[in-house]
Amino acid sequence: MKLSQYGKIFKVLLMSFVAITGSKSGIAKEATLVVNVRDIQSGFIAKRIELTSYIKPGITITSVDYEPAERLPENAFPSSPDRFDIILGKDRKQPFAVVKFPAFSLDENGQLRQIKRISFEYSEPALQNTTYSSNRSSAKGTSGGNSPLASGTWYKIAVPRTGLYKIDHNFLATQLGVSNVSSSRIRLFGHGGKMLPERNTGVVQGLTENAIWVNDGGDGSFGPGDYFVFYGQGPVNWVPSADNKQLIQEKNFYEDKGYYFLNFDTEAEKRITTQQVVPTGNISVYNYSEVILHEQDLANPQKFGKLWWGEEFSSAPGKQNSHSFTLELGNVTDSAEFNIHVVNTSSTRGLFDVYLNGQLIKNADVAPTNNYDYAPKAAGYMVSTKLPFNSSTATVRIDYTT
Repeated sequence: MKLSQYGKIFKVLLMSFVAITGSKSGIAKEATLVVNVRDIQSGFIAKRIELTSYIKPGITITSVDYEPAERLPENAFPSSPDRFDIILGKDRKQPFAVVKFPAFSLDENGQLRQIKRISFEYSEPALQNTTYSSNRSSAKGTSGGNSPLASGTWYKIAVPRTGLYKIDHNFLATQLGVSNVSSSRIRLFGHGGKMLPERNTGVVQGLTENAIWVNDGGDGSFGPGDYFVFYGQGPVNWVPSADNKQLIQEKNFYEDKGYYFLNFDTEAEKRITTQQVVPTGNISVYNYSEVILHEQDLANPQKFGKLWWGEEFSSAPGKQNSHSFTLELGNVTDSAEFNIHVVNTSSTRGLFDVYLNGQLIKNADVAPTNNYDYAPKAAGYMVSTKLPFNSSTATVRIDYTT
């Protein structure tokens, strides 16, 4: 089960496109897909692209046209088209790629729609000449240059989620065994928990220093009562959709924390400074959009792949058919939008009743699944509702029956 507030978290697949022009690596090529409903299989369409090298091409969507959709196909979820996927393959030593775009999404009013036409550009990364050495000792290094971790004493710390973090003198002394530290020598390195690109092009090489704000009382020594603050990136990254109307969640498949590295050996280069004169603004902001996510990777019905789901609902003996979740929302000023994903792997239909603070808000009727070849398929359903809300706490209860 996946649940979020303020923002849509969808999962879908789709495949297909057309009119591919150009052939030289590194040059953008144009492609346009006109979608026929007969091309959509299990919620997605696909098209094979011939490549010159076994490297995923870059895809940039330039325009999308939609048409209303009457119903969502079985096993499909609405999703933004920029959640496309690229699969590489080889046919008689000739590399190719299959690019998949989600066919269905929800508009700003929550109405189901289908892609009618999509245009985009794609390009292959330009290849560079590389000299390889047969000497094993010379191959031990990386192309990122000298790592800051190569020398000195380093301490690894973890952050569970994105936000501001405060580290005080007591933490350094009791948790890391570090004392008598000069404030100017506190250095923080790392990229946080955001998942690295699965393409091996454009990957950040090496660790970079992060700017921190230090409160040491002005004496230059980091003693009792002193602390420093930094902004840490957790394992979940939120990015805007192509139309800037939704927030899309990117969860790290491989790690549930973000990591940073502390060092006290040399002078720091980056600090957050205080601005002495702040100009008067002409825009007053009193509210903002916040996203709160509950997602646990507990179940993998298909027994393979990276798609995991959360709490299990079952009417079998010893199992739970009801779960409750409490979300701390803070000071909600207007309304809240709730999106919940549920799937059914049973051979009988699944009925989910969704309650918010004790009031029934939605019913989800999920179709049965009994038509699999190699692994169980999951029929999915997304519960989406926006309603006036002024409570700082949301308790969501989901009851399951067959």
